[in-house]
Amino acid sequence: MRIRHVAGRMLLVLLLAGLLAGLLLGDPGVSPSLRRVGELLAERLPVTMRGVGLGLACGWVLALSLAAPAALSRTPFFDR
Repeated sequence: MRIRHVAGRMLLVLLLAGLLAGLLLGDPGVSPSLRRVGELLAERLPVTMRGVGLGLACGWVLALSLAAPAALSRTPFFDR
């Protein structure tokens, strides 16, 4: 039982080392659907960046719309 546990850990370490080496060399490998992971990332990156940009823009608009009245107000209503 102990040998199986040690062998399993060694296999896991080897798999993770291979994955890390592939990432450092720019080749993350193959997905379970047998497509190159780099191609999948390149295909989905524009949509992801558009979503990130839209989220940041909405966050800035919301933050400024809440902060501007508080900063410009002379009444202590916002300070309570």
